[in-house]
Amino acid sequence: MTDSLLILGRQPALGLAELESLYGGRNLKKAGANATVVFRDPSEVDFDRLGGSVKLCKVLTLLDTTHWGEIERYLVKHTPEHALSLPEGKIQIGISAYGFTESAQRIQATGLSVKKAVKKAGRSVRLTPNQEPALSSAQVQHNHLTGPTGWEFVIVADGQQTFLAQTVQIQDIDAYTLRDRGRPKRDARVGMLPPKLAQIIVNLAGKHVVPDGAVIDPEHPTNKKPHNARLLDPFCGTGVLLQEAMLMGYDIYGTDLEPRMIDYSNH
Repeated sequence: MTDSLLILGRQPALGLAELESLYGGRNLKKAGANATVVFRDPSEVDFDRLGGSVKLCKVLTLLDTTHWGEIERYLVKHTPEHALSLPEGKIQIGISAYGFTESAQRIQATGLSVKKAVKKAGRSVRLTPNQEPALSSAQVQHNHLTGPTGWEFVIVADGQQTFLAQTVQIQDIDAYTLRDRGRPKRDARVGMLPPKLAQIIVNLAGKHVVPDGAVIDPEHPTNKKPHNARLLDPFCGTGVLLQEAMLMGYDIYGTDLEPRMIDYSNH
């Protein structure tokens, strides 16, 4: 089974707490300041419900070095053989580095070396340029780096070792924008809770992992006829938290002293 590596967002402490709530602390390993390894295959990570992680990656290998020159030599040596197994068409590659002191120009130079090696192996390839050491989610999306012929190398320094991973999914920027700006009811006098933060709050609301040693009785009436989890927001405001909980499959209930808040939430 392949482990997952998640790149945390602007508030990594919240992103880590969210993952602990969903998957349990024993199933996680912090990797540097901006990433966490989840001991689950990426297909088992419900990435769409995570507000605190911006990239979902599959771990390719763990290198016993953080020396950038050695990492570059590894990529140049091993990337061409894997590139040959990708579907026909121009390959799109990009490199994101986390926890290193190398400049964007140095990382870009590594990308050019990898591009040259892949091209020498007989594949057409395009490199996504680095304005920063790490590519943004928008760059990954625009350059199709999670597509069939896309490949974003995510390189994370962790102590004396380096995680090498490949991005398989990024946060859906367009969907967040639509939910944040396309609400049927808005009020300039009321603070607007960002959907990402609302997701984190919902995920922190309860324990989602089975405690160690617990035994689930399949014959118990509540397990024979399972129902959706229920969430109550006693001060629902414009209904952002209720919206995100509903998208996660919760049965939702909201209350508020202000009638207009109830009206906003109903819409």
